[in-house]
Amino acid sequence: MNKKFQMVEGRCSVLCVSYNHENFAPQAIQSISDQNLSDIEVIVLDDGSCDESVKKIRQALSDTNIPWQIIEQENSGKVSLNFNRARELATGEYLAFLSLDDKLTEGALLRKVSALKNDHKIAIAVDANHHSMDDADEITERDVQTAVSPFSSLSAEELLELEFASLGTFYIQSAVFRAEVFDAVEGFASDMIGDDINLRTKIFFSLKDAADLYVKIFPEAGFIYRKHENNLHKNTLRQIQTIAEWHKRFFPDRQFPEVFEGWLAHHIMQSTINRKYSDIWAAERISFRLWALSQRIKLRPDFRFELPYIRLKNLFKRTAQFRSR
Repeated sequence: MNKKFQMVEGRCSVLCVSYNHENFAPQAIQSISDQNLSDIEVIVLDDGSCDESVKKIRQALSDTNIPWQIIEQENSGKVSLNFNRARELATGEYLAFLSLDDKLTEGALLRKVSALKNDHKIAIAVDANHHSMDDADEITERDVQTAVSPFSSLSAEELLELEFASLGTFYIQSAVFRAEVFDAVEGFASDMIGDDINLRTKIFFSLKDAADLYVKIFPEAGFIYRKHENNLHKNTLRQIQTIAEWHKRFFPDRQFPEVFEGWLAHHIMQSTINRKYSDIWAAERISFRLWALSQRIKLRPDFRFELPYIRLKNLFKRTAQFRSR
């Protein structure tokens, strides 16, 4: 992303990614249109959908009065790379992000863009909460809190510590970033597995050198998160791999937070119960590397993880005892 971007003062560019979201995209686009911002544009990247997503997205965008562009490409499966590509077409001073299976709540962008216009010390404006819904658009949970929910504003240093301890601070969905803040770190880390957590961490480290900038937190729910079978949050092994990679990149000299150990234990137990043995072995490899790191043991490149096999056998025994109760 080493390029100069055209920038229109006051404009909010909403960057959207979609993959097989034909049943959800029209509602998502309508929720953007309903924000009633005076200057807004939509950039959509469709990641090789094999349903009618592109057709429905084009029709929904054509039914709005919002300037829009769409990128069609073969499937990459890389959310970070896709958002970075969408950013290359955006002209707004402010950037917002949305997956087209979710929806914005009323006024979500307006209140944050207004705050950014009125206070130039705000680097990012976010909402503390979100709602959840099912495939039928029924709200299943309201005001689901994030780690930043108790606060109205936080410095970069505070956010870094909260990100590390909680493995997440806020959702980028519905958050509004100053484009210059996003561009200063060259956007998402497209060479890494994860997306949200890596972008946030990159930005927080960058903002540590700009002591006058902070993140503004609104108590409202900013978007409605749709839970369905293809959500990435259900892929716990991917989440574990994401955090292991994130830790290695950003916090190599710190022990893993306790919450991550809980993730590993839960994943291994559930995979054992469900007989997903390849997932167990993958998690065991990660957990053994964490133990070796904590002991400052250097692993050979050709190491085949013989030692975790003993621990794995013991785990099977414990799980068998657990299931027989």
